[in-house]
Amino acid sequence: MVLIPDNMPSQQGDQHAQQRGQDSQSNSTNNSQQQRPPQEAFIACENKSASDSAQFEDRDGKTITGTCEEKRGKMVLIPENMQSHRKAPEEAFTVCVGRVAGDTSSFEKKDGTIVTGKCEEKDGKLVLISSNRKQ
Repeated sequence: MVLIPDNMPSQQGDQHAQQRGQDSQSNSTNNSQQQRPPQEAFIACENKSASDSAQFEDRDGKTITGTCEEKRGKMVLIPENMQSHRKAPEEAFTVCVGRVAGDTSSFEKKDGTIVTGKCEEKDGKLVLISSNRKQ
């Protein structure tokens, strides 16, 4: 980080401000690249549907398992350790209203995909868990 004295001429201050802006852009570009799924996550879900189980081997040789989801028009594997951070669609809760854990139900997603599964209790609420998900 560069400190700019208050008495610095404005042209030099402008140059330093531009440099700080470029550094900031560079950092945000690096952050967004780090958050993108690896190509293997897309390949693992080729010819699969949303909620299908899949896996791939990462660069370290570790097997990554998860569920395929559509993101920005492409199917991509969402690792199991990241799935707990996602919120189930509202329909997954509403189809289980008036049911008990273990009941089978289904709903149609916005893209026309039919999700079938069993109602299970999660965080005190019944939610439909797709039968396509790996247990």
